Amino acid sequence: MLQFDPVSAARSFKPRRDYGQNFLIEDRFADYEASCISGKKVMEFGPGLGMLTRHLCDKADTVLAIEKDKRLYEALIASLDFKNLEIINSDFFSLGPEVTDGYGVLIGNVPYNISGKLVLWLASSRIEAFICVQKEFIDHVLARSGTRKYSRISVISALSSDITILRDRIPPSYFFPKPKVESVFVRITPKKTKIGDLEVRIISSIMSYKKKTIANALRDSATALGIGKGDMAQIIGEIGIPEKRPFMMEPGELLGVAEAVIGVMAGGTKKPKEKHTY
Repeated sequence: MLQFDPVSAARSFKPRRDYGQNFLIEDRFADYEASCISGKKVMEFGPGLGMLTRHLCDKADTVLAIEKDKRLYEALIASLDFKNLEIINSDFFSLGPEVTDGYGVLIGNVPYNISGKLVLWLASSRIEAFICVQKEFIDHVLARSGTRKYSRISVISALSSDITILRDRIPPSYFFPKPKVESVFVRITPKKTKIGDLEVRIISSIMSYKKKTIANALRDSATALGIGKGDMAQIIGEIGIPEKRPFMMEPGELLGVAEAVIGVMAGGTKKPKEKHTY
C-alpha cells in the first residue's frame, strides 16, 4: 500500500461544514486511540480520511467503518485494503441492529454538532465507546447540578454511563482544518441499570425548562407528553417538591420525577408525543 500522507489527503478534500468535518492527521494519537480497543470487534464512527482506521485494522479483531460522506467513502474504498475491514456509506444513526449487532465497542473522532446525539444513542444502545470530542461538550456532559452548564445531556449521561477522560487537552493541530478549541478523548462505559427511552424523553422535556420550578416545567411539558391538566396536577402533588428547580436537582431526583410521570401515564393517559429536544 502507498505511503499515506494525511496532510496532503486532507487538503485534497474540501471539508463539509454541515458534517462538521475536521480530519485527524496526527498518526501517534491515532495509534494511541486504536490501542484502547485491541483485539475487539469495533465500529468506527466517521472514519474520514482513514487515519484511525489504518491503526484499528492493525489492532482490532474486526472493523466496521461507517462514513456518511460519499466522497470520503469512495476514497477509503480505493486506498484501504484490509481483510478485517468493512466500509459502509451510510448515516450511522440510520443503521439498524442487523448491521450493528455483534460489535462491542464504538470509536471515533466525533464532530461537535452531533456529539450530543451520539451520547444519547449510546445511552440506549448500551455499548462501550471511546470517542474524541470537543472539550466544551464534555464540560456539559460532566456538569454537576446547580452549575451553568448542567443540562439534559448531563443528567442522561450521569444516569446511563460512567465517563472517564483518557487524554485531556488534545491540541487543534492534530486535525485539519484546525478547530478553534481543544478536544478530549474519553471512555464511555454503560451502567448496569438502563434508563429507558421514555425516561430520556421526559427528562429532556423537563430540562428544557430547567430554570423554572419543577411544577411549572412539568406543566409546560404536559402537552408534548400527552398528559392532561388533571393528571399533571396529580404528578406535581405526588413529587412533593413543586418549588424546586430542575437545574438544582440531582440526576436521581429527575429520574424519580420521570418515573412518577410514567406511573400516571400507565394509568390510562395517552402515550407522549414525539418531541426531539436534543
